Amino acid sequence: MKKLNNGWMVPVDDQRVTLLLENDQSMYEPYYESKFMQAVITHLPNKRTFVDVGANIGIWSLPMTKHFSTVIAYEPSKQNIECIKANIPSGAEIREKAVADFCGEAEFSPSEKNCGDGKLVRNGLYLKPVVYMVQVVKLDDEELTDVDMIKIDTQGWELDVVKGMTELLKKHKPWVMLEINEDIDRCCKIMEDFGYETVCIKSKRNLLWAPKDGHNSPEDTSILKRYLGPGPYASRYAG
Repeated sequence: MKKLNNGWMVPVDDQRVTLLLENDQSMYEPYYESKFMQAVITHLPNKRTFVDVGANIGIWSLPMTKHFSTVIAYEPSKQNIECIKANIPSGAEIREKAVADFCGEAEFSPSEKNCGDGKLVRNGLYLKPVVYMVQVVKLDDEELTDVDMIKIDTQGWELDVVKGMTELLKKHKPWVMLEINEDIDRCCKIMEDFGYETVCIKSKRNLLWAPKDGHNSPEDTSILKRYLGPGPYASRYAG
């Protein structure tokens, strides 16, 4: 690990996440994805449990410890787990697991220069020869309670995560943030079918979804609109 001047611990060989965080004044107020964090803080009616899927070194989880009663962070990368434990010594439950739509084990391929680009191996393809086995779970099987927000950043496995949490969506109606990739239109279809709409935030990288009704529907429903316009999105923005 290496320590940045503002206190963040990052993997020693990382360059990308280091660049994103090194100029922040406070670990609790990262500029990276700050528009999405602020929308959650401002408009999400309930802040009981925050679930961070693909927690990396805690960029979301650490700030959310100030706003949510419970923070649960899922991260399978060995180098990232070491850092997130240093960055959040208390106030969050760190589960050393990957998340998808199945339970078992799978190969994981880390990325040295960008610690946010590690991913589960799919169809025998991976970033480099260094792979190791990690535990994989479905959120529906994790006995999560009072879930009000889920952030998902799993480098192309977002659809798999969503498919594995449909019961959670039905029961808890949490807000959900998804990174845009080649499966984004299928993710959108699932979210729409469960009665969700996006929060209007200027971004071509992520979509933040909120339920249109129920206990987690925003009081100001005017924020529910598509910044990117109507889909499909994959052909225009993924990649």
